Amino acid sequence: RVITPAAGSTLGRAVPVDLGAFRTRPNMSMYVRVKRLKTTLFLHVDPGETVLELKSKIQASTDSVERSGGVPVAEMRLLAGVNFTVVLQDARQLRELKIENDTVLALVFLEKGETGELAGGWEAVAIEHPGGSVDAEET
Repeated sequence: RVITPAAGSTLGRAVPVDLGAFRTRPNMSMYVRVKRLKTTLFLHVDPGETVLELKSKIQASTDSVERSGGVPVAEMRLLAGVNFTVVLQDARQLRELKIENDTVLALVFLEKGETGELAGGWEAVAIEHPGGSVDAEET
């Protein structure tokens, strides 16, 4: 693409500009959607961030009166891909995992027993859509 100077400009010549370079910058920030049940978090991330750093942002966003400090990262699992079958490893960068702008990730927590202690298994993926339908997968 060529950008031509405006009439009366002192530049006097067209300047070629590679707009593709702006679309593919490796450290360009983006948003990801993290879904669990009826909740969707829109988080600002950089492709060079790790899954663990993303989980830390989720922890900060879940900080509340009921759960001071938020949900611990060790009790979270992020899943991607068709039907959310790919478990994202904490040390991997989003770029390595091909996580792009507006990617939807599923969030599941460690299951808890009746008395509140951790039961050791992961809850199933359950994402509710408007109108009440649910995507549910065993993890």
